[in-house]
Amino acid sequence: GVILGDSNKIVAKNAIYIRNILQDKPLEVTIMGFSIDECKALLAQIEKDIEDKLGEIRKMGNRKLLTMEKDSKNNNEFFDLLTTEQAFRDELNFLNKMEQNLSHIIYKIPAPGVIEIEKSLCSKLTVSIGSNSLEVAPFRKKSIFIHNDEEECLIMK
Repeated sequence: GVILGDSNKIVAKNAIYIRNILQDKPLEVTIMGFSIDECKALLAQIEKDIEDKLGEIRKMGNRKLLTMEKDSKNNNEFFDLLTTEQAFRDELNFLNKMEQNLSHIIYKIPAPGVIEIEKSLCSKLTVSIGSNSLEVAPFRKKSIFIHNDEEECLIMK
């Protein structure tokens, strides 16, 4: 969109597209990138939670059998077990969905990518991708900033 007024810093994970920067005070535009290690750690935790939930459901099944064998006249205990088991199953479904979504996304995470700005009237524009930064004077035609791995620098096209 258009950047006006009091903004002095814009941060994103992978890409930033700006039509116009119409302010004249300094502005920093930064792409941080995604941490694949953090995503993998989250996935491992979800997988552990799924195993724990499955264990709880198995225990609940055994308790239900014992309750039915007692043939108690009070069905409240059995109903409570059924309700708890269903809650565990709902949580398990949620965790399975999270795991599926995360595993699908994790291997498609792109490297920190691109900053595209059509026009900047900014007196001092600092563009950063990862650990590389570039200071840019005002410009009136579209500029694309990308990380150049070969030279470990940021370039403007």
